[in-house]
Formats: sequence, structure tokens, C-alpha cells
Amino acid sequence: MNFTLKFNLQSDIPLYIQLYNYIISEIKNGKIIENEKLPSKKALAAHLNISKTTIENAYEVLLSEGYIKSIPRSGYYVLKYDPPIVFNNEINSSTITENKKQLPNYKYRFLTNSVDTKNFPFSTWAKISKNVMYNNPDLLYIGENCGDELLRKELIKYLHEYRGVISSPNNIIIGAGTEYLLDILCQLLGKKSIFALENPCYINNYKILRDNDKKIIPISVDNNGIILSELENTNANIAYVTPSHQFPTGSSMPIGRRTALLNWAATSDKYIIEDDYDSEFRYTGRPIPALQGLDQNNKVIYIGTLSRSIAPSIRIAYLILPDKLMQKYKNNFNYRSSTVSRFEQHTLYNFMANGHFARHLNKIRNIYKQKKEFLVKLFKEHFPKNMITITGENAGLHFLISIKNSMTEKELIKSAETIGIEIRGLSEYYITNHKKHKIPTLVMGYSGLTETELEEAILLLKKVWLVTK
Repeated sequence: MNFTLKFNLQSDIPLYIQLYNYIISEIKNGKIIENEKLPSKKALAAHLNISKTTIENAYEVLLSEGYIKSIPRSGYYVLKYDPPIVFNNEINSSTITENKKQLPNYKYRFLTNSVDTKNFPFSTWAKISKNVMYNNPDLLYIGENCGDELLRKELIKYLHEYRGVISSPNNIIIGAGTEYLLDILCQLLGKKSIFALENPCYINNYKILRDNDKKIIPISVDNNGIILSELENTNANIAYVTPSHQFPTGSSMPIGRRTALLNWAATSDKYIIEDDYDSEFRYTGRPIPALQGLDQNNKVIYIGTLSRSIAPSIRIAYLILPDKLMQKYKNNFNYRSSTVSRFEQHTLYNFMANGHFARHLNKIRNIYKQKKEFLVKLFKEHFPKNMITITGENAGLHFLISIKNSMTEKELIKSAETIGIEIRGLSEYYITNHKKHKIPTLVMGYSGLTETELEEAILLLKKVWLVTK
């Protein structure tokens, strides 16, 4: 017996509660019957790819509520469940209207995870995909669990040439999204790992670590990235950073702080997770090499994704592990199969190997640069100089704008919502201890909008933000 369920990693409901709810549902529906033995905690943790602690917590709640019993040295067994008797069922299920939350009807969305779909190379991708599909029947078989070698080699080549990454194809794992790879890391780094996380940060990463029962210590950031003095005063042994383009503030970590961070990790059994999520998009100066390429002690774990450079739906991300962790992965996770279709892996390989990826990047980088410059120009033309401050605009697909008028951050967002515009506030990206900014600050993701849409949106915002003090 085993369970197959899909956890909702975006939900605020802890994983153990999701598992608990699933088992109760199976018991009430009669799919798990009286005296049936539940899977062992170890076996279920391996099957669902979650921590054993999560299983223990779910089983403990079921035990306390009388759904199951524990027999020493044997396991957990389901107790008899008698559904409540309904004497007067006046309400028929067909008469119940679904209570859906009414979502705002947004016309313009300034989001950080959008891409320019109009400039996606559809015909090239489709042609390669079709060729791969029809000429490689062997791809129907399961491939290597870390990802097919030819794609791993191509990714390492690309990352070395463009990001200064120094590694081997034997140290890379290809997975369906950074969420999946972070789950792997949580298990590899062990139960006692304590994560130092930039504050503010990409909040979904925080939720994944939290749902894996990890202890998390928020560390403030400044104009040079994570603040080392705060980090050094904690007992954290894992530092999760975005040094090339801190999310969401947009700051870049200078060489002095990079060296100090590497020295912090070199002193004992510590690691740095370098999230290089949008390194392809830098608009001024030379690209900043990856922190991983500076590492002399095998202490940097490098993680990246193609979600922004190609498309979010192409769920291909990569994880480069130091030798010690890679050996641990091969020893303990060799039963895993790759979570990325081999057809998609080979399509991406051909897309990269034949120069299409480099050409697409050059094209889309220029398009995003033009959009960014156009949006900055719009703000400067339509809003008083002393009212706005723009920062973090030299890289990535978003920037911050601080707005000094009579509104709070919440009021700015709400007023934009009333005219069909979605914008996120900087406060949403803080884990804890959010120090309120003197000036409300918004995160402006512009990549998914056309120049026409950008101009229309700014003219609308002008009407609701230019208020009399």
C-alpha cells in the first residue's frame, strides 16, 4: 500500500496537514479500510519525496484524533470509521453554489515572473521538437536520473562561457523547476541544516524551505547584498543568496563581499546556495561572473533556471553540486528518475547547440532593455522628479520604484487595482521583521507587457497616484 498525492507547494497549508487531510479523505471514502496498515514513515517519506518528520507529524495528528492506532514494532493501522448518520438532509448538494473568491479583473500586470511571449521562437522550437520526436524513438525509454548527458554537457559549456561557472557535467542535476531541486537540496543538506535567507527574498523559496521543516534565519540586505555581520552572528550553516541580482532589491554583490562570504563558508561545514535566477539580463557594464567560479573550497551550490530566458512553462532548471554533495546524491538518490521529459531535454540541447539560444537571448535582452528604458522614461515624464525614486534597473526583469505622495504602499496597490492594474509591494517579499520604509516601494515587473500597454498603464496610474497632499 502507498499513497499518491500532489502537494501544493504554493499553499500556506503545511505539508503534514495536506497529507493528514488526504489520509482522512481516503478513510472516509472507504479507500483505506479498518485494520489496513499504513506505509512506514521511512518508506512513505521516500515515496513522496518529503521529510520523515512531515510523515511523523501527520501520523501523530491522525493518532491523536483516533483515526489510526500504533502497534509497537509493527506499525500504524486504521481504526474503524463509522460515518455520522444524517437524519434530515434538507440541503441537496446540487443546490449549493460554489463560493469562489472573486479575483480582480486585471488588464495590466506588472509581475516579475512574466516573459515576452510574442518574441518566443515558436517556429524554431516547434521544428526542433518535431525532429526530436520523430527521429529518436529511443527517447521513449527512461534516461539518466540526473538528466541526459548531452544536455548536461551543453549546459556546463554555456554556464562556463557566459557565467564563469567551473564544474563538470557529472555534477549537474536537471530537474523540473527550482522548487523540485530545492526539495532535493533540503534532503541532501540534512535535518540539522539552518538556512540564512536574504530578507527580502523570493518568498516561494522561503515557503519551500519552511514546508521542508527547515529552520530559517532572515538576514537583512543592503546595497551590496546580504549583510555579512548579521550572518556571522547566527548559527546558520547554509546561506541562500542571489549575488548577481538580489531579488527583489536588484543590488549586486561586489567582489569584496563575495570573498568575505566565501571565507565564511570555508571555515567549517557550511555551504552557499547561489541562485542565479536572471543573470542573462544585465543592461549596463560587463556581466558579473557567478560566485561559484570564485569558489576554491567546493562550498557553492549553484542553481539556475530557464524560466525567464525561454519561458516559465518550460520547466527546466539545473543544480550544480560540489563533489561531496554530488556523491551523497548518487549514493542516496540513485532510485530517482529525471523529472524532465527526454524529448524536451533533447529539444533544448539542439536549441542551444545550434546557436538558437544565444541568438534568442541577444534578441530578448535588447527587447527587455528597450522596455525597461521606455518604462523609466514614462515615469520620469509623467511624475514629478521629487515624487519617485527608481532603483535596481540595471539588470533583471523588474525594478523598484519608491513613491512619495500621501499614500501608503497598500493604498498605492489598492488604487492601481481599481483601474485594473496589478502591482506588488516590496513588503510582500519580507519574511519577518519588515521595517516599514519611509517611502512606499513597489516592485515593477515589465517583461510581460508591450510598450503600448506600458504607456496605457502609466497614464492610468497617473490619475490615481498624482494626488493632492
